[in-house]
Amino acid sequence: MTEIATAIESPSRPGKRPGGPGALLACAALLAGYALAAWLAVRNESATFDEPMHGLGAWVNLWRGDFRIGHEHPPLWKYYLGLANGPHALAADFNDPAWRGMADDSRLKWAWSTDTLYRTAGNDPIRFIARERAAMLAIAMLLGAMTAWWAWELAGPVAAVIAAFLFALDPNFLAHGPIVKNDVLLSLELLVLAYLVWRAGQRLTVALGAGIALVCAAAVVTKFSGLIFGPLAVVLLLVRALGRAPWGALGVTMPSRGPKVVVVFGVALGMVLIGYGVVWASYRFRFAPSPDAGVRINTAAYAGEIARKEGERSGRPTRDVAVRALLWCERKHVLPQAFVAGLLYTRILSLGNPAYLAGRIRTDGWWYYFPFAAAVKTPVATMAAALLATLIVVVRARRRQLLDTPRRRWTAVCFAGPVAAYGLVLLTTRLDMGLRYALPIYPFAFVVIAAALAKVWDRARANRIGIAAVCLLGVGLAVETYRAFPHFVPFFNAAAGGWRGGLELLGDSNLDWGQDLPLLAEWQRRNGGRRLYLCYFGRADPAYYGIRYTNLPGGYRFGPPMTDPDPREGGVVAVSATQLQGIYLGPDLRDFYAPYRHAKPLEVLGGSIYLFEFPPR
Repeated sequence: MTEIATAIESPSRPGKRPGGPGALLACAALLAGYALAAWLAVRNESATFDEPMHGLGAWVNLWRGDFRIGHEHPPLWKYYLGLANGPHALAADFNDPAWRGMADDSRLKWAWSTDTLYRTAGNDPIRFIARERAAMLAIAMLLGAMTAWWAWELAGPVAAVIAAFLFALDPNFLAHGPIVKNDVLLSLELLVLAYLVWRAGQRLTVALGAGIALVCAAAVVTKFSGLIFGPLAVVLLLVRALGRAPWGALGVTMPSRGPKVVVVFGVALGMVLIGYGVVWASYRFRFAPSPDAGVRINTAAYAGEIARKEGERSGRPTRDVAVRALLWCERKHVLPQAFVAGLLYTRILSLGNPAYLAGRIRTDGWWYYFPFAAAVKTPVATMAAALLATLIVVVRARRRQLLDTPRRRWTAVCFAGPVAAYGLVLLTTRLDMGLRYALPIYPFAFVVIAAALAKVWDRARANRIGIAAVCLLGVGLAVETYRAFPHFVPFFNAAAGGWRGGLELLGDSNLDWGQDLPLLAEWQRRNGGRRLYLCYFGRADPAYYGIRYTNLPGGYRFGPPMTDPDPREGGVVAVSATQLQGIYLGPDLRDFYAPYRHAKPLEVLGGSIYLFEFPPR
């Protein structure tokens, strides 16, 4: 019994293996290179679709304590984000009708955000968003460091360097690491949770139990999909408790299942209590969404929209139990109203949202959307490394070397559990809006690939073929990734045709998120004599960048009146890729832009804005 317990309770530590200092320097250099490349790529991009509202919402949540704006995401991560700009960073009109009516009609948040950032004298939206992007980039670097750390503990310094390399040169993390969104932060939280559970399975301490509870609570107030973290942690710990290996928990070695299960339920109770307190603390222990008296979010409208969507799907009136429970929590003040409203809003989106895949548009999604997106947006070298790692795992499993010790079995559980749980959420969700939703799975893959390739490296010292293979994969990854620089958002791998193939494969945040207004402004400066017709997908104001344009049908919602182009005057039509695909357009407007989908563009700016001669030849 003691030998089994020792085997599962003996993790390695960075610095205790040969090559430690050099590996630490290599990992630090890779993460610094990642930060530099990501920053150089994003600094000249306009705010993506959600950034004006999320960025401004974070500032309002922190410095004003008002949650009527941006309640579709919980506020804790936005408190951190808001610190990037001080309380006097912006001038905002809180008497604006859009602000006052926002609690009743959440769609007004877009207009108010645009007017505040881009049309209020003295405000500098570019610097405002840039500071918040720098704050998010720091989170991404922590994720890269955590990925390398766990790889080191599992397989040594070579694995740490490989894991850091895979992360630092991944175009999806280079694209989304600095963006003002919570996908990368949720990725960090899931990886940290799995790591803490892994350590707790070796020896559970009060500090580890508290850490698990705090990470689960932080995930809930980062993104509503973080609600799966608590059940996931409990299931993983129950697997450990029900196993035959003794468990050192709270200073006592427990050989039988009964006491171990009791400990897990104690941890679960602590998670519930801490999580509930953190939710209320995040909303400042206030039920109302605003310090302004009488302000309430129109949750009845959300409930009605849910009933309408569910009725359309089922063909009959439905009574959603979850919705009724949330409305009861609201009536009884069990949860802050903004938290309840955010959950209801998320439920609306989960019932269907327009999505694009391989030339088709659907509102009910595809179960294979995220596997397909990963296949076309993951670098070829990374997928080749994953295939090699899979072969190594299969060979070791057939030789009974993969799960031959309690520690290895527990490690497998702590990797397979989170990936399976989050993967199941992805396969069943209807929010097919971008690979960014699948980013929490990638660090787990990087650690497994790194551990497998480290075995190849260590065993290949007498045979240089293995080392050459690992180096070749690294060169291939570097070449493919930096060929896309600085346009990482529209990255598609070489097998998918690069960004030129992206228009036929995926849309929205996979390709065009409204990020290339500076390139359009530069193009217009070089071609100032040509009339520009624009159909732009995004929330940043083209006029702020000095772009003079005629607003086409389906174009910028907060721009000048939308008009059809005049064939007598000619000019150039600029269409965002998302609008060219017609994801969020009605049938009539899709037909309007159909001729351009099959025409050869004059130029493509950043992979997201397509320029065409008008009238088309």
